Amino acid sequence: MKTFQIATLVGVFASQTLIAAAATAPTPTVHDEQQMTQLGSQLLQDADHADQALQKNDDNAANKDIDDAMTVRSKLAQQAKADGASMVVPLYADLDDTEYLSTVGKKTTTAKTNGTTSANAANSKSTPLPITVNSNVGQVTYLAVDLDKTNSRLNAAKIAIRNKNDQAAEDSLAAIGTNLVAVSVATDLPLLTAREDLALARVALNAKNNQAATADLHEASQALAAYAASGPHAQDAKKLQAEIDATPSSAAQNVDSWWERVKDWFAHPSV
Repeated sequence: MKTFQIATLVGVFASQTLIAAAATAPTPTVHDEQQMTQLGSQLLQDADHADQALQKNDDNAANKDIDDAMTVRSKLAQQAKADGASMVVPLYADLDDTEYLSTVGKKTTTAKTNGTTSANAANSKSTPLPITVNSNVGQVTYLAVDLDKTNSRLNAAKIAIRNKNDQAAEDSLAAIGTNLVAVSVATDLPLLTAREDLALARVALNAKNNQAATADLHEASQALAAYAASGPHAQDAKKLQAEIDATPSSAAQNVDSWWERVKDWFAHPSV
């Protein structure tokens, strides 16, 4: 099984500002989601670079990285508003061409896992522990960045640097990567496998590698079957599995629509 990895980033549920598209809002395509994820990844990377610059006592470089992060955050906010979505933007490791979501995050906090809060005791500078859909514990099935909170933390970091308080600036920047909205739902793990395999199939089809795409789609079908055994969207999953099994793996547009359908079945915070 080929899998994508995302870091063990854990966060807390945002009480009010959680993901919810307006009923009349246009539905983003997989291409929109990919652009948003890549921008989100860049935002986290810029914030991390600013944190590293502060640790080297380079305030000028830190300010530049924060400005870059603010620019990216503004692009994300504009796109979210255009889509009629909230300021909490989902991040999909399987759509992140920069691969930064597999390494970002050096700190862990508390996570909301299947309705139970669990603490992760980890050194703030420890190497992030990768998680995959084949892991037994700690899988994150939904990950998102809160743009409003991120904006506040970036501004707080700028003010702290201006006031010669680099430690406060570092704390504000670090909070961007460690207080992401992160959810782990056991019944969604096969769904995560299916979504990632569909993303792999799309990549293979774009590379005109039909053999690899067929293998990826077969694995996606098997994952959907596993999800259908207990998942809340079991009937939808069975229908999609049958559709995948009956459709020749020749059109990336089919895979795009399948990915979008699977994406919408994940459990995530709601208003």
